[in-house]
Formats: sequence, structure tokens, C-alpha cells
Amino acid sequence: MGRVFIKKIIFGTLIVVAFSFIYHNFQQSPEAQDVLINTDDWSKPIDVLFVENIGGEWVTFFRDDEQMYVGLLKQNWLGQWNLEDNFGNEGAVGNVAFNPNLENRAGIVWGFSGVSKGGDSLQRYYYGMISNREIDKITLSVDNGRPDNVSLIKSKGERFFFIRKQETDGVPYEFKAISDEQVVARES
Repeated sequence: MGRVFIKKIIFGTLIVVAFSFIYHNFQQSPEAQDVLINTDDWSKPIDVLFVENIGGEWVTFFRDDEQMYVGLLKQNWLGQWNLEDNFGNEGAVGNVAFNPNLENRAGIVWGFSGVSKGGDSLQRYYYGMISNREIDKITLSVDNGRPDNVSLIKSKGERFFFIRKQETDGVPYEFKAISDEQVVARES
């Protein structure tokens, strides 16, 4: 009778510890370390630039020596953070060439990507990093529509933006970087 009781106590303790671990994980926001864990098998070292909640989604910007990536962080059933797109695929949702000496046009790195699966709607992502302090605002127009101001989020001395749209089209698009009411850079 005593051994059965001890086994029940040990089993109950293990269950409480496991549920406490999972509960604790679900209470944690993602951090740069979560991105590094998800990219540890990549061939190049990664520098995490940004991890923020944007519109209810955890978004990260990170880079290696050639590319800047944007990804979504989602929790699995254990509460651990994984780098995924909206369809459960591992990895970044977009990337753009990153070379501060050549392609950092006017202090701006920006990009566009789309992800879809089967008959699901296309998810369009518009994203970027602005290091040029003279840029006052970024506008985005999609499908030749009216340009909208893009919300910029400051992190580590840089400004970032991330916009997700669910749409059937999304091309053409045009980014404009504006300083003192003058367009200093554009991308389409």
C-alpha cells in the first residue's frame, strides 16, 4: 500500500511540474534567443535586430551578412517559440538583400513577399528598416491606390515597419521614403 501511494505522489508531482513548465512558457514573450534557437542550423551567423508584437503577431527582423529577414514567431503546444509563416511552414516570410555599403538605399532596406498555401488567400508582407534619421515618413500604395503612411516602430536606434495584407493581388506596389516633403527613395 505504501509503494502505490509513493508512486501516485511522484506521478502527481511530475504532472504538476510539467503543467507548470508549459504554463510558464505560455506566459513568456519571445526574445532574441528564440530567434537564434530557430536559426542555429543556418550556415551564417545571425544578428537579431527586432522582436515586437505588431497587430497581435510577434514579428522579428534578423540578418546575416548578406540578407535581412522578417519572420513570425508562433508558440507550439509546449509554449516554445517557432519561426513560421501563417501556414505552419518553418522559416522566414521574407528576405531582402542587405549590404549597408551598396543596397542600403538612402539608409533604407525594404522588401515585399507573398505566401500562400493551396486554395488559401495570399498573404502579402511589406517590411523594412530605416536607419537614415532624415527620413520623416514612409508611404505605401498597393494596386495603384492612395499612398498610406506606414507606422514605424523604433528599436535599437533603427526604425522598422511590417504590414501584412490578405489579398488576391497586391502588385503593383510602391514604397516612398520622404524627407522634408521630398521623395528621397522609392521602390516598386
